[in-house]
Amino acid sequence: MTWPGTEPTSLARDDVRDLLSTVTSVHEAGDALGLTAEHIRLYCDLADISTPTPSPAIGNLSNQLTPEAAEVRQGILAPEQLRDLYENQQLELAHIARLASCNADTVRALLIHDDIPLRFRPDRLPPRPDITREWLHREYVEKRRNIAELARERGISHYHLTTLARGWDLAIRSTERRYNAIGYLNLPWTPSPAMQAVTASPTALDRLQTIVQVPGHPSLAAAARAIYDGRDGALRQRITKIEKVAGFQIIDRSASRLTPAPRGYDFLREATEILHIADKTRPKCQ
Repeated sequence: MTWPGTEPTSLARDDVRDLLSTVTSVHEAGDALGLTAEHIRLYCDLADISTPTPSPAIGNLSNQLTPEAAEVRQGILAPEQLRDLYENQQLELAHIARLASCNADTVRALLIHDDIPLRFRPDRLPPRPDITREWLHREYVEKRRNIAELARERGISHYHLTTLARGWDLAIRSTERRYNAIGYLNLPWTPSPAMQAVTASPTALDRLQTIVQVPGHPSLAAAARAIYDGRDGALRQRITKIEKVAGFQIIDRSASRLTPAPRGYDFLREATEILHIADKTRPKCQ
């Protein structure tokens, strides 16, 4: 095998172990060692390296996970966050592992440590007349409900419903941060195709909140000063990206004041209605 950068034989095992226990990502470790993320993980497997805490850099867990080690867990692997992802959002071990940049064995060990019962996952789901492609397309694609909610409603695992969706050629949306996507909203209408595309992002509500505040300002620079911490370039990029995803221009920049473009009026009106529903719904969900 060809190794980039530093040869593995020149690495001191204990030095690598100490580094991996302190960095926050596999990419940070790679920069320090001159290795790719996958080569770091492979080196750790070959050298049998684990860290005293569930380091996201290598995804390994010490055989003896002490309460003291568990207390320093942060981010995705923090006990409360891990329980929420696994029990409430019904994510699979592999999905959580990808979010945390670790492996499924680490996630499984932490769940056992936290006394969280592991779900039984049968190899095959028998046919169910109440779980059809038409039903999933209506609820997931058109109504923008999330997979976890639908899986709980039908009493199956997140894994199985995601597998069915992929088998039926239904595009899986990006992982949704709770209360920033619109899947949990009970919208009284089916979002327009442009809105469906824009809100497929895990930062859906942030996108809408930004775009609806832009009209009325004399320029994008002025809008950035008022609503985007003065980050003119970042605001321009965000608007351009939203418009690219929507498939048409939303903001007319040619007038003396920023106004909705012809197709932007309906989009912004729909966005405002969604934000209004989200504001009313969010306190009930939290």
